[in-house]
Amino acid sequence: MKPHVRLSFRDRVHAIVRAVPKGSVVTYGQVARLAGRPRAAREVGWIAHAGGARVPWQRVVNREGGLAKGYTGGPAGQKRALQREGVRVGANYRVNLRRYLWWPSGHEHYLAEMFARFEHTVGLADLPKRQHRVNHRHQRSSYHQFHHR
Repeated sequence: MKPHVRLSFRDRVHAIVRAVPKGSVVTYGQVARLAGRPRAAREVGWIAHAGGARVPWQRVVNREGGLAKGYTGGPAGQKRALQREGVRVGANYRVNLRRYLWWPSGHEHYLAEMFARFEHTVGLADLPKRQHRVNHRHQRSSYHQFHHR
């Protein structure tokens, strides 16, 4: 049996960004929240700036849908990468979050499964406890759920 390994924050960030499907985006704050550190959006930005093999950083935008100056080729480079995936980017280098924001449904279970595949040893107990409840009868768009809590 393999020893139990906890993923670092950086590894969790990488796993989350890899899980974002083509044609969708996430925000730095959203990635931080999903990785268990809701106030670490800037740290997610530094992790993105440092890069990582096969991590689709073009899918990470700021809380207003704005593209990154630090992306290879700047905002224009990120815009080209997103457009290749079918994401429309405005002339102001912003993505419409109401249209393209991705949020995994049932994210605790989803993330536990994703992290388990990533490290093969991570269980649900390693994930951060959910800090909010969603009333599914009155559930709104993923954009509204994330930005209005």
